[in-house]
Amino acid sequence: MFSLPIPLKSQPEEKAGQGSFTVEGEVDEYPIMFPETTVEEFDHFVENCLYFTLTLLLSWTPPPVSVQVHVDVLKFAHKFDLREDVKNSVIFKLSEYREPHLKAVDRLNLARLYEIPSFIRPVFVSFCRITLKISDLPYIDIQKIGLPAFSVLAKVKEAINEERQMIAYHAPSVDSLPISDECNDLTHSTVCLRVWRKEWWSKIGRGILQPVPIFALDFPDDVVEAVQKLQLPGVTPACRHTFISFVASHAHALTRPSQLIDDGVQELERLLSVGAL
Repeated sequence: MFSLPIPLKSQPEEKAGQGSFTVEGEVDEYPIMFPETTVEEFDHFVENCLYFTLTLLLSWTPPPVSVQVHVDVLKFAHKFDLREDVKNSVIFKLSEYREPHLKAVDRLNLARLYEIPSFIRPVFVSFCRITLKISDLPYIDIQKIGLPAFSVLAKVKEAINEERQMIAYHAPSVDSLPISDECNDLTHSTVCLRVWRKEWWSKIGRGILQPVPIFALDFPDDVVEAVQKLQLPGVTPACRHTFISFVASHAHALTRPSQLIDDGVQELERLLSVGAL
């Protein structure tokens, strides 16, 4: 699985008055020494190799183990530059763990320490959800994800909040849409457009800016669904249908927060690739 250079010298062993040397690993008295590796970490690595072999040969299912066991194996494989399949098998096992067994901050920390780009997106998306405030992250978690990642996260969260405020305060412009035969210029301008703007703010805008995150409207599905439920009192049925259809057909305009998240993920992946994360 891996090889170590044979040392020129090891511990001396006196035989018949002559100095001879024993290579590390030949006898129990002189084991192979792995620097900065605990006995527990090496045991976990050996167990992982055994379980992996039994799984391949006998379709055997290994017993459930703690996250720390997989982390120890990952650390060992990364430190001694073992084959990629060893590292990838551990990454696959870790990817199956969810909160609270493997927290998002710990997953991003593993991505940083052991160069795992596949861990970045799901973690960053979870950090950007509206139910998580940037101020909710304790200092120890900020240390785990690192200052570069925290900086990117803070900027993206701020940009998303600005986008939410912009959409909340400004109803989609429907002024230029064609007026139906059921309506006329006067009714359209004094009733339909006025009610549309009023209802957008009272039902949609306020829902977007809801201070309790769990009750706030999210983009884009929650907003589109809420718009479809608008009654728009006084608005002609044709105009109501036109307004709601316009929002539904332009839902992509509400996906700007998702694009901001994608940009943040790409920046973290770039930082990881150059060793700056």
